[in-house]
Amino acid sequence: MEVDDPDLVAELCLAGLTAEAAIAERAAARRDRQAGEQATRTAAELLERAHAAAAADGVAVARAVAAKLATAEAEGSRAAGRHDPAGWARAVGAWDELGCPWPAAYARWRQAEALLDQGAPRDQAASLVRTAWAAAAALGARPLQAELESLAHRARITLGPAEAGEPEAPSPGEELGLTPREREVLGLVADGRSNRQIADELFISAKTASVHVSNILAKLGVANRAEAAVAAHRLGLTQR
Repeated sequence: MEVDDPDLVAELCLAGLTAEAAIAERAAARRDRQAGEQATRTAAELLERAHAAAAADGVAVARAVAAKLATAEAEGSRAAGRHDPAGWARAVGAWDELGCPWPAAYARWRQAEALLDQGAPRDQAASLVRTAWAAAAALGARPLQAELESLAHRARITLGPAEAGEPEAPSPGEELGLTPREREVLGLVADGRSNRQIADELFISAKTASVHVSNILAKLGVANRAEAAVAAHRLGLTQR
């Protein structure tokens, strides 16, 4: 790609990184190691190309280029399977400073997603999801709005204003310290799914599913999956 304009290079590389991150995620879901590694390598090359253009002699990096680079770095982390919330926070700040609502809303979506994937408390992601959803609705960005609604549903985040300003009451699962992902896994355990079936349903590895199940058993204070399923039904945690 023989282009000297750092803004155009950053724009093109960012588009490519976003695509490669999506390919890497799909490859991980299919357990296609070769495709995932190829997407990760391509993403790293694109990120290196963007940084090289911005670091060239005589180039003054404009704020728009810096915002695209911050987003590219965050997409790079997603392609590598790390999905860094701090990187997405930097992208949010950069786009907010520029007054660009769509990329800021996109970055907030990804930041919230990364926080939830890491098992962060729901309230850390809730304000990001709500702000991004409101911005997407105002812009008429229906695909982004739909992605945020899907994430809110999975994480049990309400998108409307809180009733009378009252904070949301914690769910039984939250009171037990279960993360949003663990609640999803528990619902599948209660359905009688195996670790492999859970992994296929949630697009994670069987090893990760096994770790989630072990953590759930410890948090519920039960000895096996059957007892976990009974506890899930008793506490009303089977609705996913």
